[in-house]
Amino acid sequence: MKFGKHLLAFILAFILVFFTILVLKDKLFSVSQERTSKVSSKSEILQKSLDNGDIVVLGSSELDYFYQRFLPDNFFNNELKVPLVTSGEGGNNSIIHMAQLAGYYSKNMKKNAKVAIMFTMRDFTGFKTPMSIFLKYIKPNMLKNIFFNDSIPKSTKALVSKYLLENLTHINNPSLIHYYGVLYSLKVTDRKFFEVLKFYYASRGVKKNSVAAKDNGWGGLGYSNEQLKIMYQQDKLYDELKKQTPPQNVKVIYDEFVELIYTYAQEMKNVEPLNIIGINNIEELKASALKMDLRLSNNNEYGMTNYIYTRFSYMQKSSGTLQAISLPAPKPIEENIGYHNLVELIQMCKMLDIKPIFIMQNLNPLVYNNLNDYTQIMQAAKEAIERNGFEYLDLMNWDKEKYVVGELIDNSHPSEYTWVKIDNFIYKNFVKKENDE
Repeated sequence: MKFGKHLLAFILAFILVFFTILVLKDKLFSVSQERTSKVSSKSEILQKSLDNGDIVVLGSSELDYFYQRFLPDNFFNNELKVPLVTSGEGGNNSIIHMAQLAGYYSKNMKKNAKVAIMFTMRDFTGFKTPMSIFLKYIKPNMLKNIFFNDSIPKSTKALVSKYLLENLTHINNPSLIHYYGVLYSLKVTDRKFFEVLKFYYASRGVKKNSVAAKDNGWGGLGYSNEQLKIMYQQDKLYDELKKQTPPQNVKVIYDEFVELIYTYAQEMKNVEPLNIIGINNIEELKASALKMDLRLSNNNEYGMTNYIYTRFSYMQKSSGTLQAISLPAPKPIEENIGYHNLVELIQMCKMLDIKPIFIMQNLNPLVYNNLNDYTQIMQAAKEAIERNGFEYLDLMNWDKEKYVVGELIDNSHPSEYTWVKIDNFIYKNFVKKENDE
């Protein structure tokens, strides 16, 4: 009798749980689904934007300054009401942009893609793309498209493969497609994976996964750019960051970043509204933006934001004057990896019938003392872009006398004034041209 009661209770409980899950399954699994969607959403949005013809801007650390009004992501979406997506952070360059376009490539993208690619002279200094950044933007399914899509040029496959080969030890738990990429470069596809890997690691005297990829977000603070942007938009960023205790080695940068964001937000409240509709009054818009920039820069002659000039550790000053900064001497064109990555990106776009526009960013000639060392390689990059029929905006200013104080917020990142120039270039090529047609 007791057994019968227990069995009946068990059956009733089972039925209750079953129907509870059936009715409430969406709520019960919403947390898991939300986490998964956040990881994949940015990549999915970028893919859809490329396929649908929304504007996509591929860049680097200049896109980290999400609080700027004329950052394309803010200005186009919020004020022009034109859909635009940005992709990039510090560490991105041509090898990632190339892999992104190849990894997302489709027939729809060929017909519709509107892509603006930003680069800088520092891409040719020998800077090595961190594997942690590469993995963040180039997912396994994208690598699969690169290596198994016959439309992707063999030269592009080889360049991505070479990068994977040189950095395989920096991948934590590499997948089969990462190994396949290495094999493509080694041209040993008839050998077994394990034999190749055994030879690869033995020849370098390192153990598998000895260096794990790790990404700590902006400045090592543990937040992604997207999280910071959301907090900033909700007016919670300053309070939230103040609660945190940052790692010892990033404390100085951390404190300065918090103050910079807070100061910028406070100053912006004092700037008069521009009252300009759209982007038709470009000269008036540039003048208003420059006025906005200079209000945040009144303690130095370089046009830098006050807090950047005063406090950032890399700005070493002597007697109130910045000590000159030198870029590393560029390698010859035939040996310059950054240059060859850019040229391959250009040629790949030509072969795939993608029609990007290119934006060459400025460096501050009042700060750097050897920019002319890069004249030859920059001219070669410009010619490669124009030779393939792509539009090119050259913002580089070599002459100290012609440099507009306020063009950059530090030694290399666009001010509001410069973003207006970039916005206008993007608008003319993708919005106005389409409207005129």
